[in-house]
Amino acid sequence: MTHFSDIIAQNVVESLPVGLLIVDHAGAFVTVNPAAAAILGYPMEQLLGRGWGELFFDNEANARFNQLVMDVIQNELVGLCRVVPYVAPDGETRELSITSSYLSGASNAAGMVAILHDITELSRMQRRETDILKEVNKIQQEKIVGLNKLAASVAHQIRNPAFAIGGFASRLGRQLEALGVVSTYPGIILDEAR
Repeated sequence: MTHFSDIIAQNVVESLPVGLLIVDHAGAFVTVNPAAAAILGYPMEQLLGRGWGELFFDNEANARFNQLVMDVIQNELVGLCRVVPYVAPDGETRELSITSSYLSGASNAAGMVAILHDITELSRMQRRETDILKEVNKIQQEKIVGLNKLAASVAHQIRNPAFAIGGFASRLGRQLEALGVVSTYPGIILDEAR
C-alpha cells in the first residue's frame, strides 16, 4: 500500500523544473524525473534501471560530465557544483550546471544524487551580451580616439592664429611704445593670446 507521503514525494519529484537523478551504488539510475530525462535527451524508461557508464561513458565528448560523477562517488563529495558540457544522443551540445552529492545510508550502500540545470541558452545570452559589450567598448574607444584627433586639430587651428595675434600684439605694443603712446590694450591682447 502506498502511503500518502510517498505520493506527495513522487509528485514533487516529477514536477520539479530541474532535473533530478538518483544513482545507486551499482551506478544504475533509480530515480529520474521528467526534467532530467528531457535535459539528458533520453526517455525516462530508457534511463531507469540502466547504468550511468552504459549510457554515457562511450561518448568521449562527455568526459567532463562523467568525471563529475566519478569525483562524487570516489571522493564521497557532498554539494559538488560544476558547469560541464554535455552532448545529448541527438548530437546537440548543452551546457549543464550540476549539483551532486554522495549518498550513503545505514546499510553503507552508496550512491549519488544530482540536480541538473540546462543553462545552454543562458550561457549563449551571456556570451552574446559580452560580445555586444565588447563591440560597444570598441566603438567608444574609436569615438575617444576620434575626439582626441578632433581636439588636436582644433587646438592646432586655434594655436596658429592665436600665436599670430600674440605676435602682432607684441609688435604693436613695441611700436606704440616707440611712438610714446601709452596703451594697455596690446598687453591684454598678448596675455589673452597666450
